[in-house]
Amino acid sequence: MTCGRTNAGRDQTVLRNQAVLWDESISRDKSVSRDKSVPRGDSVPRDKIVVRGLRKYFPVGGTLLDRILGTQPLVKAVDGVGFTIRDGEVFGLLGESGSGKTTVGRVVLGLEPATDGEVLYEGRPITSGLPRSLRRSLQIIFQDPHASLNPAMTIFQGIEHGLLIHSSLNRAERRERVYAIMEKVGLVPPEVLAHAYPSGLSGGQRQRAVIARAMILGPDFVVADEPVSMLDMSIRARILKLLLDLKDEFGLTYLFITHDLATAKLICSHVGVMYLGQLVEVGPARAIFEEPLHPYTRALIQAVPVPDPARARDKALPHGEIPDGIRPPSGCRFHPRCPEPMPECGWEPRDLQDLIDRRLLELAEAQGRTGPAGFDVRMVEDEANHSLMVANKPALLRLIDAERDRETPLGRAIESVEVGQRSVKVRFRKPVPIPDVSIGDRTVRCLRVARD
Repeated sequence: MTCGRTNAGRDQTVLRNQAVLWDESISRDKSVSRDKSVPRGDSVPRDKIVVRGLRKYFPVGGTLLDRILGTQPLVKAVDGVGFTIRDGEVFGLLGESGSGKTTVGRVVLGLEPATDGEVLYEGRPITSGLPRSLRRSLQIIFQDPHASLNPAMTIFQGIEHGLLIHSSLNRAERRERVYAIMEKVGLVPPEVLAHAYPSGLSGGQRQRAVIARAMILGPDFVVADEPVSMLDMSIRARILKLLLDLKDEFGLTYLFITHDLATAKLICSHVGVMYLGQLVEVGPARAIFEEPLHPYTRALIQAVPVPDPARARDKALPHGEIPDGIRPPSGCRFHPRCPEPMPECGWEPRDLQDLIDRRLLELAEAQGRTGPAGFDVRMVEDEANHSLMVANKPALLRLIDAERDRETPLGRAIESVEVGQRSVKVRFRKPVPIPDVSIGDRTVRCLRVARD
């Protein structure tokens, strides 16, 4: 028993010494790599990351000729995004799955080339590629630890890999550094876990290994892409606390990507809400959660469950799914799902087409049919003239007239209806540009907010 206590005490002393060595080496590395040409104010936080007009389009499908001519359909994953992250902040990027959050993080780090726009790191442009001298300063924590760890490498090899590329440490120094960071993130005892493979670790341990791999080079900016979404609730809180402890200890700045608003409210100082490749609201997290201005932000916050039956609240949740990114809605991209749209928000012929399809489906279901509801409706969209040609059928005319008589936003957006012998031409007003409105320290992209 005495021998066991002696060994345990010796191990703890070794781990503490390794942690001190790691802290000192990280501080030394940062002081050497810091660019002296960039002033560092002590009182006013400087801009760590500045993103301006960022766009990332992915080509999909198309024929061989389309690929040669460059006329392939494009998914507009990120379309005109801009924000600033100050030194020491935790900036949260929120939104539904498919809104473009992860793509923004990858483009900021140079893992994906930008289609257009600009990314600045401490005043230096990095859009065209991240210089080798800066790669150790910008790191990422991936969403899925199981997929991001090489199953053929031990945990030690996975964490050490960055040092082999970006440092000149010898084997003994690398081992000390790896053991120290493993101790720092809670992978203990490191002498045992270092030789394990990812498949032999729990989900929480794998995520700690991914964090250790990102921190081993001493970065000052980290993209945390859904770092706790793959973990259960008991482990999630510990990982979040670990991230915050590392931030405070080493002065880190985070771009925290998540769809979990409760997590963002807990750890983020500023947030940006994304929808279909665009930012709809940006500002201090506390102000946005207390008084959201954009309808989409309000819908997201109202969707968060409240664990108290006595605090029931009205929910104006968006209907349907995020539209197609190849051809996003005109005007405000949220208008087809918005609970409080306006006629000028960007209604277009395909919105009427969707309405007609829904009515036909409701009629078919009411009649107990699985196919067309008794008649075939041919609809042709004229995108250039902002109009829709539909068959001249009494039921369709009644539907269009009802929308206009009830003065729904869609009905008020209709400019004219020309009834022919066989077809009806419905022309829509052209959408107005949706402005970015600055209200205090917030920016909101919404026509209703601009007019109010």
